[in-house]
Amino acid sequence: MEIGKIGSYMNMMNDIKSLTTDSRIDESDFERKLQQAMDKGDEESLKKACTEFEAMFLQMMYKQMKAAIPQADLIPKSVGRDIYESMLDEKLVEQAAESGGVGIADTLYKQLSKQLKNRYEISG
Repeated sequence: MEIGKIGSYMNMMNDIKSLTTDSRIDESDFERKLQQAMDKGDEESLKKACTEFEAMFLQMMYKQMKAAIPQADLIPKSVGRDIYESMLDEKLVEQAAESGGVGIADTLYKQLSKQLKNRYEISG
């Protein structure tokens, strides 16, 4: 086995890991969706963007909380374990946001929908 192949395999696994761990944390995507919803006056898209923002916020918070917990060595660390845990964490946070979360999405939606209505009442 060539050493070069091992290095490229590890690079590939690190790329996969980074894609799975940061796939939901995309501020520019949220900003784009929010702007599109505001420009079109689409309340459904606005609600979805607010829910995605809450999921993004909860994921960042969850990641920081999890980093504060000491790790046990009962199950050895591996790239596969990291990928599995990040996918599990992503789904947990996604479900939390969709089931009402902590109320950030609702509060944000209420505030932005007022602005949306005011914008279209003035221009319409």
